[in-house]
Amino acid sequence: MQNSNGIPFNFYDHIAVLFPGAILLSYFIIVTSWVFPNTLNYLLNLNNLSTAIFVLLFLILSFIFGHIAYTISKRSFEVGINSKKPVDKFLDFSSVKQEEIITEVEKIYGNNIGEELRFNLLKYKNNKITGSQFGLKNYCYALVERKEIKHDMFVALADFLRSTAFLLIIPGLSLIVMSLVKLYSNDINIINFIIYFLYSLLPIAASNLLYKRSIRMRKAADSIIYSQFLYDAKKNKLDI
Repeated sequence: MQNSNGIPFNFYDHIAVLFPGAILLSYFIIVTSWVFPNTLNYLLNLNNLSTAIFVLLFLILSFIFGHIAYTISKRSFEVGINSKKPVDKFLDFSSVKQEEIITEVEKIYGNNIGEELRFNLLKYKNNKITGSQFGLKNYCYALVERKEIKHDMFVALADFLRSTAFLLIIPGLSLIVMSLVKLYSNDINIINFIIYFLYSLLPIAASNLLYKRSIRMRKAADSIIYSQFLYDAKKNKLDI
């Protein structure tokens, strides 16, 4: 799992992938057991045969399902629900500070890079290109003398929160669908349907809160890199 500007995969990303993956894997096991009732018995037999193999298999599958949750949540939220504006702290800066950052990058990488960044900035603001295509954060990250541990933690936490937010939508929508089916088949009355519906809103509301929190974490990570880059650039000037 990489962030929008291609910063390398790290230890914190593994943790952020593993836990949502375990949740999605649990969903998969539950649904599978509805279709194949002996699924849980097979898993228990495997655990009795070798706990080590069972745990290893669970970790591997959780890692795989974690990447699935990451990919789907990224497409669902960033491309679908929140597609109007890219999630990037750089866009929250004043135009003066934006130009200051680009100018420092230009001094190091050359005029061509600076002109390209300025040309792409307008398209990035209008959501015509992605953060990886804009590429500014990549340039800044590569030049930060101290690779901030906080940045990696914030990015991983943002991805973890976004994946978890997506996973919370699933039980919420499931409750809505189940209540509609029961209401249509006259298995429940309108009062019970309203109760089911209200309960379904709880995980959806929690999902919304977690996703907003993930945006704040992502912007906090961006802010660390941009601020540290400017600090290092000015410090190097003084040293010279």
